[in-house]
Amino acid sequence: MTPEEMTKNHQEWADKREARRIELEEKCNNLMDEQIEAIKSAYAALQDSDGNLREMLDITIEDARAISTAESKMRMAFPHICIHPYWS
Repeated sequence: MTPEEMTKNHQEWADKREARRIELEEKCNNLMDEQIEAIKSAYAALQDSDGNLREMLDITIEDARAISTAESKMRMAFPHICIHPYWS
Protein backbone atom coordinates (compact mmCIF):
# COMPACT_ATOMS: atom_id res chain seq x y z
CA MET A 1 0.00 0.00 0.00
CA THR A 2 1.42 3.36 -0.98
CA PRO A 3 1.61 6.29 1.44
CA GLU A 4 -1.08 8.05 -0.61
CA GLU A 5 -3.41 5.04 -0.32
CA MET A 6 -2.76 4.84 3.40
CA THR A 7 -3.56 8.53 3.81
CA LYS A 8 -6.73 8.14 1.73
CA ASN A 9 -7.85 5.09 3.74
CA HIS A 10 -7.16 6.87 7.00
CA GLN A 11 -9.15 9.91 5.89
CA GLU A 12 -12.09 7.75 4.75
CA TRP A 13 -12.08 5.97 8.10
CA ALA A 14 -11.89 9.29 9.97
CA ASP A 15 -14.78 10.69 7.91
CA LYS A 16 -16.96 7.63 8.62
CA ARG A 17 -16.11 7.79 12.32
CA GLU A 18 -17.02 11.49 12.46
CA ALA A 19 -20.30 10.92 10.59
CA ARG A 20 -21.20 8.15 13.06
CA ARG A 21 -20.31 10.38 16.03
CA ILE A 22 -22.55 13.16 14.70
CA GLU A 23 -25.41 10.70 14.10
CA LEU A 24 -25.16 9.35 17.65
CA GLU A 25 -24.97 12.84 19.13
CA GLU A 26 -28.10 13.92 17.24
CA LYS A 27 -30.01 10.86 18.44
CA CYS A 28 -28.91 11.45 22.02
CA ASN A 29 -30.52 14.89 21.89
CA ASN A 30 -33.89 13.10 21.81
CA LEU A 31 -33.34 11.41 25.18
CA MET A 32 -35.16 12.67 28.24
CA ASP A 33 -33.13 13.98 31.19
CA GLU A 34 -34.11 10.90 33.24
CA GLN A 35 -32.74 8.64 30.51
CA ILE A 36 -29.48 10.55 30.27
CA GLU A 37 -28.99 10.38 34.03
CA ALA A 38 -29.76 6.65 34.04
CA ILE A 39 -27.13 6.05 31.37
CA LYS A 40 -24.58 8.18 33.23
CA SER A 41 -25.30 6.31 36.46
CA ALA A 42 -24.91 2.93 34.78
CA TYR A 43 -21.71 4.01 33.07
CA ALA A 44 -20.21 5.31 36.32
CA ALA A 45 -21.12 2.10 38.16
CA LEU A 46 -19.54 0.00 35.42
CA GLN A 47 -16.39 2.13 35.34
CA ASP A 48 -15.92 2.02 39.11
CA SER A 49 -16.59 -1.71 39.31
CA ASP A 50 -14.26 -2.42 36.41
CA GLY A 51 -11.54 -0.34 38.05
CA ASN A 52 -11.88 -2.25 41.30
CA LEU A 53 -11.87 -5.58 39.50
CA ARG A 54 -8.63 -4.62 37.75
CA GLU A 55 -6.97 -3.30 40.93
CA MET A 56 -8.29 -5.64 43.62
CA LEU A 57 -9.69 -8.51 41.52
CA ASP A 58 -12.90 -7.93 43.45
CA ILE A 59 -15.76 -5.45 43.75
CA THR A 60 -16.83 -3.61 46.86
CA ILE A 61 -20.25 -3.47 48.48
CA GLU A 62 -20.45 0.11 47.21
CA ASP A 63 -19.92 -1.21 43.67
CA ALA A 64 -22.72 -3.73 44.17
CA ARG A 65 -25.05 -1.03 45.48
CA ALA A 66 -24.16 1.29 42.58
CA ILE A 67 -24.85 -1.50 40.08
CA SER A 68 -28.21 -2.21 41.71
CA THR A 69 -29.14 1.49 41.73
CA ALA A 70 -28.06 1.91 38.11
CA GLU A 71 -30.13 -1.13 37.09
CA SER A 72 -33.19 0.34 38.78
CA LYS A 73 -32.67 3.71 37.08
CA MET A 74 -32.24 2.04 33.68
CA ARG A 75 -35.39 -0.04 34.21
CA MET A 76 -37.42 3.05 35.09
CA ALA A 77 -35.98 5.21 32.29
CA PHE A 78 -36.20 2.52 29.60
CA PRO A 79 -39.13 0.26 30.56
CA HIS A 80 -39.62 -0.86 26.97
CA ILE A 81 -36.12 -2.39 26.71
CA CYS A 82 -35.22 -3.32 30.30
CA ILE A 83 -36.82 -6.63 31.12
CA HIS A 84 -36.57 -7.69 34.74
CA PRO A 85 -35.89 -11.45 35.03
CA TYR A 86 -38.50 -11.86 37.76
CA TRP A 87 -41.24 -10.31 35.64
CA SER A 88 -40.82 -12.29 32.45
